[in-house]
Amino acid sequence: MGVHPNTIRRWEREGKIKIVRIGGGHRRIPASEITRLMRKEAQISPVSSETDYEKGLRAFLDFVFTHCKNDHELVKRAIFVRDGYRCRICGSSEDLALKEKDPGLGIIEGNLMTICRKCSEFKEVSEKKEILEEKIEEQEKITRKKILNDLSPSGIAQRVAFGEILSAALVLNKFSLKELVVQSKSPEPVVRTFCERMEALGYLQKTESGYEIKIKVVE
Repeated sequence: MGVHPNTIRRWEREGKIKIVRIGGGHRRIPASEITRLMRKEAQISPVSSETDYEKGLRAFLDFVFTHCKNDHELVKRAIFVRDGYRCRICGSSEDLALKEKDPGLGIIEGNLMTICRKCSEFKEVSEKKEILEEKIEEQEKITRKKILNDLSPSGIAQRVAFGEILSAALVLNKFSLKELVVQSKSPEPVVRTFCERMEALGYLQKTESGYEIKIKVVE
């Protein structure tokens, strides 16, 4: 808290802080008292004492994350105090919880935040949605080789022709049958066969004006 031990003793005499006495004349201060005093200090201290408060808060946080990071309740209180007992996302002071930004980093101060239950549930849904979208996007990626294999060309000549048409289709992305014939410089019957097979495989989608590529192709 950034104060001298004599100040703590004086506060005890004046009834400003609750002290637990143990054997040998030693004193112990409950974490709840530290939290109460620091929260009160944050709310009523004038601007001129902010620096002292910040120093005390930093000393408190450093102590907790150096010596007590396995004490979940104390870690939670420390982060709540640091965040002013407010959700870091919406600012609510209701139904607060401790959340790890990246579960893989573990109990590190910079990886922890105060969050309300409503934002936590929304964040979890958003994260799951983002992961799902990434998986879908990854699944949509397909190699040229796989596409050509799926098209089941009748021989090397047709495979080469399908390769040329595929390259043209990827350049255009949206096209009519005639545009693809011109771009690929291939006979219309071969281009038509290509489009029919690509549509059957779900790689092409019919539109009002022609076709549209529905996949992401990688080399």
